[in-house]
Amino acid sequence: MSRSFSLRSAQTVAVLAVTQLIGWGTSFDMLGVMGRVIAPELGLPNEIVFGGLTIMMIVSALVGPTTGKWLGRYGAQRILAAASVTFTVGLLLLATATGPIVYALA
Repeated sequence: MSRSFSLRSAQTVAVLAVTQLIGWGTSFDMLGVMGRVIAPELGLPNEIVFGGLTIMMIVSALVGPTTGKWLGRYGAQRILAAASVTFTVGLLLLATATGPIVYALA
């Protein structure tokens, strides 16, 4: 029984690791890596594009305490699912951005 538990644990950790890499890569890290490619496509200076990354970090810091309370109240499953939907909407907005206003909203 101990052996099957450790195999299951290893599989769980592997799946979580891959999903975390994808999640962080498409959300927080993507702008840091792709900012110089996105800027000319949107006709924006690099400072505006990387300013979007700053806005994202500030918003994350401001909603962090509330998110922690919600995790305790509603459980991680619901909050993480809602976060995935929120990031999906943000990425869709980013994909449709043609100027600084929609970009900042994304």
